[in-house]
Amino acid sequence: IITANKVYNAVWNDYAELFPKGGETEPGDIIALDISSSKEQYVKSDGNNIPIGIHTSEYAMLIGGDDKKSISQNLDNYIPVALAGRVHVNFIGPAQKGAYVVPSKQKNGYAQMFDKNYNTYIDIIGILVEDDGKTGERKLKIKIKG
Repeated sequence: IITANKVYNAVWNDYAELFPKGGETEPGDIIALDISSSKEQYVKSDGNNIPIGIHTSEYAMLIGGDDKKSISQNLDNYIPVALAGRVHVNFIGPAQKGAYVVPSKQKNGYAQMFDKNYNTYIDIIGILVEDDGKTGERKLKIKIKG
């Protein structure tokens, strides 16, 4: 354990909590509550459920899980989910810096730009803080809606 009053040149960007794992996910996936399960568990968003955050490996602060286990042991049963801050998300389609981001219905766990013809404002999970002129699958940084 490391503690400090100040940290310079930090590369960590978000605040995360460990949520019970309901399936395999990877950093960058949009995570949603599995409403088909009788127990509380979280899975990749399919674009039809309400997302709770982004699977992250870039957290500056991580809370939750089983306090009797190490972080690596907790990762067997929990997903570190970014709830605030900036984080990389799996993204598909065109991107424009400053655009709203919503879960994609094309590919589970992925995000895409908000389209007022197909999305509602409740779908928004964040705002793009970068763009790259590409349209395929990649990771882009967003500021999570807070």
